[in-house]
Amino acid sequence: MRYKLGDVALVRGGKRLPKGAILQSKGNGHPYIRISDYIGDTFDINRIQYVPDNSLEILKKYRVNSGDIFLSIVGTIGIVCEIPDNLDGANLTENAVKIVADANVVSGKYLAYFLKSKTGQAQIQKFTVGTTQRKLPIKNIKNIELDLPPLFIQNKVVRELSIIDQKIALNKRINDNLAA
Repeated sequence: MRYKLGDVALVRGGKRLPKGAILQSKGNGHPYIRISDYIGDTFDINRIQYVPDNSLEILKKYRVNSGDIFLSIVGTIGIVCEIPDNLDGANLTENAVKIVADANVVSGKYLAYFLKSKTGQAQIQKFTVGTTQRKLPIKNIKNIELDLPPLFIQNKVVRELSIIDQKIALNKRINDNLAA
């Protein structure tokens, strides 16, 4: 069945730090996820910076949970990944959105694979606007169209693609070890 993303998932933007606030490199348990922290297929925990304690209250509505989908919407548009467990509760930059799938209709992992796919990336580019500073508005993200098979088929597809991803990761580790 054909759906619009906004009908099967919640799409919420991140938040800029309050004026005058500066991220800190010293860990305080309040990470702030930026596009520049994304390397390869996940976030580089060594690049993560932290929200100062005095800015937490303002940013509390802009947190992500593990399993949410991260989508970059300004600058490098179209980076897609699931929020890993070690960043559960992190604060989200204004240059990205979190997408929370309606588990009754769509698997979050299936949705992430779709958004990473050639078809998903083409839709992301189609809905991107602007010439000087390109941007993917939230209202446009909600209009991304996708065909959804029944959940049991989505889960089967996710299982198969996860096996392939695991094999790719293993091969990369082997190659890295051989190169070292």
